[in-house]
Amino acid sequence: MQNVKIALLDLYKGEKNEEVRQLLKLARTHFPGATITVFDLRQKLTFPSLSYDIFLVSGGLGDPRDPEGLFAEMFGQWLDGVMEWNRTHTVKRPVLLICHAFQLACLHFGIGRVTPRKSPTFGVYPVHLTEAGLADPVLGQLDNPFFAADFRSFQVISPNESALQEQEMEILALEKIRPHVPLARAIMAVRFSDHILGVQFHPEVEPTTMRRQLKDPNRRDKIVQDDGLEKYQKMLKYLNDTTKMSVVHQTLIPTFFRQALSLIPDE
Repeated sequence: MQNVKIALLDLYKGEKNEEVRQLLKLARTHFPGATITVFDLRQKLTFPSLSYDIFLVSGGLGDPRDPEGLFAEMFGQWLDGVMEWNRTHTVKRPVLLICHAFQLACLHFGIGRVTPRKSPTFGVYPVHLTEAGLADPVLGQLDNPFFAADFRSFQVISPNESALQEQEMEILALEKIRPHVPLARAIMAVRFSDHILGVQFHPEVEPTTMRRQLKDPNRRDKIVQDDGLEKYQKMLKYLNDTTKMSVVHQTLIPTFFRQALSLIPDE
């Protein structure tokens, strides 16, 4: 474990955020003594080499459809490089893509449309597993539905079934069922390959951090205005329920780490 090398790709444009801090905390907890390097992709355009054992790619800011100079192109090339490495090498390079990074990957592989949401999400929401998700080695460890931290202004919808089938990718989860709302359900997780997993939600976020953010007066008022007081109170209830969001935090990334560790050869 001392020799494990982890690359954390930060997509927040240098803005201080809780998500990268919590990814670092999880990595240090599960891999004490590992070498963990943070790459500021959006500002420095410096991508990690494939000498790292594990890659964590954070959420980020802005519209994922905006090409933003060379960044989107370089990110796609890096993803292609990881896919090619995993096809041609015995020792694999596992990748976890979160939120903004997940949206960028969906755009790059052409498996869905990215559109603005009617209103941004911020809170704890149910996520429903597909049949592929129930069988997935990581997401299959969760309940169906499970409850996850979700904050985003964009969504991936309109899955391209032919692109998914051609590239052997699978949709693992969809957003909450809304039978009385005529809106498409967003894609919430995709298995891009055996060793590349993407999720729209934030499994790294701790319930205590989410609770603090939800109780911020400005955030609280915005949620109540958009979704109503009952929905806000339900979110707080989910945060206090150990069978809800805390399960995702305690299960998803640790399971991903255990599987990643099993791929690292003993020296």
